[in-house]
Amino acid sequence: KNKILNFTENDFNPTLRKLCTEFTEISKMEKFNFNFEITEEKFPLKCDSLHLTNVVNNLLDNAKKYCTETPTVKLTARIKQKKLYISISDDGIGIDKKEQKKIFKKHYRVSPGDLYIVKGYGLGLSYVKKIVSLHKGSIELESELNKGTKITIKLPTVNWYMKTYIDKQNNKHLLVTGLPTKLKNSNLYIIDNIDQGTPLSF
Repeated sequence: KNKILNFTENDFNPTLRKLCTEFTEISKMEKFNFNFEITEEKFPLKCDSLHLTNVVNNLLDNAKKYCTETPTVKLTARIKQKKLYISISDDGIGIDKKEQKKIFKKHYRVSPGDLYIVKGYGLGLSYVKKIVSLHKGSIELESELNKGTKITIKLPTVNWYMKTYIDKQNNKHLLVTGLPTKLKNSNLYIIDNIDQGTPLSF
């Protein structure tokens, strides 16, 4: 069932930051408000980065598109209880409570019009739900008519490999960090100064 996805273990933080930087440029060109808050930590996921990026782009596109005036869109991302929380909120038209349980259905129409069918993806929130589900994640929707919508996706993180070595020759402690299956791409840190490590090639 996961044949359409290519799962790899990686830090999703840089990818998310790049996406937000690009969306900031779009907001300047299209003259709407966008800001983001991403914590300064690694987001270790086993994921398909392409599809997960499409999910976030899809939600951002929805957030800016369905507003009656100049949109204000915000993205936040952080690790909480071993999960990555990505929340996207807007001050748009909102979704009526009776519609909220139905909008994740394929091709579901919110009256009036196709409020959640996004160009370039076609399946809208049905696509988002499917991809998040394949990542063993969940989606939370909060919305109120004429006040806006907030959608939060929660994705399980993977454990980082961490081991300390003693370099007797140079009298230093060495800390190796990385994902379990990608040690050859890990960073090696000298931690004799506990407050600040120095990355070395490894």
